[in-house]
Amino acid sequence: AELSPREAVLMAAPSTDRLERRLFDLTRRDHLMASAGDWETAELVRAELEASGFDARVEGVPVMRHLPTGAPRLDAVKGDRVLFTAKLSEPILESDPTSDNRYRNHTFIGYSPSGDVRARLVYANYGMPSDYDALKAAGVDVSGAIVLTRYGGCFRGLKAMNAEARGAVATLIYSDPEDDGFARGPTYPDGPWRPEDGVQRGSGQFLSLCAGDPYRLYLD
Repeated sequence: AELSPREAVLMAAPSTDRLERRLFDLTRRDHLMASAGDWETAELVRAELEASGFDARVEGVPVMRHLPTGAPRLDAVKGDRVLFTAKLSEPILESDPTSDNRYRNHTFIGYSPSGDVRARLVYANYGMPSDYDALKAAGVDVSGAIVLTRYGGCFRGLKAMNAEARGAVATLIYSDPEDDGFARGPTYPDGPWRPEDGVQRGSGQFLSLCAGDPYRLYLD
């Protein structure tokens, strides 16, 4: 179908080269909330908007930020014997200098508490309510256990909430290659899918109970 005049303007506007440069500018530095990189990224966006004729400014607001005090450790143990220690670190890619940043060794979920937990492990698929119903029907009790779930099906914070509601003491979430890795196609940097050592990071909020910055609960 023939494009309308407005559609033609929109189709002519994007430039793949410009988009690639801007995407690199936005992702080449770590920009965790309230960090120096976050400020630099915000200023970049503000400058771009001003250059396009918008009245743009960056406003400071109080937020609750959560950072780990050190690198995490994950062991599979039997008695006093360590059977397996997870790497929990992303390698530096020769083809991508931005992969060498201070957070590549900090595998953590925002707003999750610190602690040292040791308990039996129970696999719960995607950690959905239906998965716990299936475990219960099979006679598996997750109370007092560490629940292992994979990404997908629902938000990561809701996986933790579902586990907590059933008495679990911790939740581990991993990315299954069947869902987003080599099983789907070429992985980064050779393709768009998650590489073998790639780790998801983000918020662990119970979004169905409280979405957005939790600090606002303490504001007048």
